[in-house]
Amino acid sequence: MCGSPAIDFGYRDPGLLHKAKLSGLQPGLTYYYTCGDQQFGWSQEFSFRAAMPAFFETTTRVSAFGDMGVAELDDSRQIVSPEQPAINTTRLLNYYRDETDVVLHIGDIAYAVGYAATWEEFFDQVQSVAANVPYMVCIGNHERDFPGSNGLFNGTDSGGECGVPHERRFPMPRPALDQAWYGFDYGSAHFVLMSTEHFFYPGSPQYQFLETHLKAVDRTRTPWLIFAGHRPMYIDSTNYDIPAGDQTVARELRKYVEPLLNEYRVDVAFWGHHHSYQRTCPVYQEHCTEGATTHIVIGMAGKGLSKNVFAQRPSWIEYLDYEHWDCRGSLPMLLRSPSSISEMTMDGFTILWCSGNRRVTILLYTPPMM
Repeated sequence: MCGSPAIDFGYRDPGLLHKAKLSGLQPGLTYYYTCGDQQFGWSQEFSFRAAMPAFFETTTRVSAFGDMGVAELDDSRQIVSPEQPAINTTRLLNYYRDETDVVLHIGDIAYAVGYAATWEEFFDQVQSVAANVPYMVCIGNHERDFPGSNGLFNGTDSGGECGVPHERRFPMPRPALDQAWYGFDYGSAHFVLMSTEHFFYPGSPQYQFLETHLKAVDRTRTPWLIFAGHRPMYIDSTNYDIPAGDQTVARELRKYVEPLLNEYRVDVAFWGHHHSYQRTCPVYQEHCTEGATTHIVIGMAGKGLSKNVFAQRPSWIEYLDYEHWDCRGSLPMLLRSPSSISEMTMDGFTILWCSGNRRVTILLYTPPMM
């Protein structure tokens, strides 16, 4: 870690963080486990379902969202900015846990910003989900950004964490330390997660990874290619601040990363950061283009909503709304984005793949107060 409060009054000894790699698992089989030892006792029993192999006909069910954070049931610490939606999102994730194969949390995870106790609160909040379902994450500005930390931005949004707690608490299959980008197969989909907080220009380690990795995806095994990053490539926002404003970063992403998405036929790109729900048409170079990537901003899982949008929407925005949602769905036949027990449809669309014999349908729902 690299700055205050993370290195001083926000610090709390996390104890030992253990990780283990399991091999020889039978695809689709449910495994049960506990954590602990005889001296200090054992946890409750958890379970997980071993990943299905990459295969064209496999259904993959996904829940995706960004910018959640933590909250108390009685809002006792959020008098100024209520964050009860973070609890609702967690409850929805837990409700659909047995119908979910993968969780994608697209940056701004706990909003600990240098206070280690908040990380503990967050994991207590999501334990019932993360202990049973793969909980895959992107890094966001509130995990990484700090002056002099060799990141892309020099803001203080991480509270001096500089990505360290995020990296240690979420052992994703990254190439190396402080390289917060990776890809993985799950069933019919291949997922590629980038870091918008690190350099992504041609010649950078991240750009080289993205280019090589996207090129190597075997679409006969994983026909769906899903991309994700924290700061959005397409966004309806009035923030033109330099260097980290929404439109400033989006322009750079479109200049350097979008050609890769287009060349390698990425189907859907998920983004967070702006606390709203926004969906584009299939778009390339700011023009609706058949067969191009559909971009979805899903930064509405818990924090206060962002309403700094233009009076007239950009031509490539097809849907925009302000609700606190959790996004979920399944590939290849159905990808349902924000979902709830009330099943109140807010948005929906279908993406046809190649000849049209495979499709993904995304439906959006408002969550009830539970």
